[in-house]
Amino acid sequence: MKRLKIKAENRINLLNKHEIEKLHQASMRILSEAGIYLPSEHYLKVFAEAGAIVDFEKKNVKISEDLLWECLRKTPKTYIKGGRGGDEYDLVFGDGTTYTSTSGCASRIVDLNTGKPRDATKKDVGDMAKLADYFESNNIYWTILSAADKPSQTINLHEAEAALRNTAKHVEIINCADPKQAKYIVEMAKAISGTEENMKKHPPVSYLVCPISPLVQKTDAIDCAMIFAQAGLPLGIATMPLVGGTAPSSLSGCIALGNAEILSLNCLIQFMYPGTGVYYALFSTSMNPYTGSCLSSTPNQPLLNNCPTQLAHYYGLPSVSGFSGVDEKIPLNSLEMGHDLSIDALLSYFTGPDMILNFGLTGDDTLCYPERLVMDDYIY
Repeated sequence: MKRLKIKAENRINLLNKHEIEKLHQASMRILSEAGIYLPSEHYLKVFAEAGAIVDFEKKNVKISEDLLWECLRKTPKTYIKGGRGGDEYDLVFGDGTTYTSTSGCASRIVDLNTGKPRDATKKDVGDMAKLADYFESNNIYWTILSAADKPSQTINLHEAEAALRNTAKHVEIINCADPKQAKYIVEMAKAISGTEENMKKHPPVSYLVCPISPLVQKTDAIDCAMIFAQAGLPLGIATMPLVGGTAPSSLSGCIALGNAEILSLNCLIQFMYPGTGVYYALFSTSMNPYTGSCLSSTPNQPLLNNCPTQLAHYYGLPSVSGFSGVDEKIPLNSLEMGHDLSIDALLSYFTGPDMILNFGLTGDDTLCYPERLVMDDYIY
């Protein structure tokens, strides 16, 4: 299998050591003084038994700095994301290589035949998996689309099946909040791996769990994450604070908040399943003060995309960065967009994330434009 990889010999540091330490201390103040909201008696008990300060009535957890670093020491610095083809599909997260991925989970797609946007289907999920499998630049397939033609009770199973049937590369499960469906997806991973031992050695899938800003951990998503962790499959933690909306209006305040959300959830994961491979993904955009919607094309976006990469590496965690988040709906109608995406991608690579994603999406990541995959491949 041909697969392109980049390992930057030199890196750009957007933050100096003093700025990183200030962000860390701001996050520690959030974790130790404000705490996080966790509406689960079971997980509150896990935190309490581990030494966190827990208010069961308010469902609040406060974490000390010593406890945080104890959890980080249990978190692997490197781990494997596998595929369906054995060793040749293994990606080593945390070794300095930057891998690429599609992103998700858009609800609409520009039809290849009509050129007009429409609701996505399960067939589209599979078709985009075939495209991602073809491009040498793309290493991982996030389920880029939602199978809107399938019932909500089984939609995650349909999306996982469509992805796994159409690519041999690693599949990121990003849209599952139903523990029952999560268990069946783990069974799919076992089936395509042949044995449970082989699945753990070459994990063909991983699961992305997302806190809710500001400072809320969502119980059903955590339940799913623990099912994957128990099976020996890796996890990602992604949070999406909105500058001026669900997060402070300052960039540093937004990053400190998102950092606290990610670190607190990693603590819970390591308390329950020590040694689980985890990556750090802090995806932020700015709120449009006139409409309340997201703005991806702002002068601040490169900082929001790439400063968290340095912060993740400060903690020894593999990191994921976004690039090419654009507000424009149709991506092929201006040279300016191609220029902006190229500069954006270049900066992301030189900050050294372990994975960079967003191939194929536009319109604030709500619209999949198949031709955009071709353009992103060319930019790469």
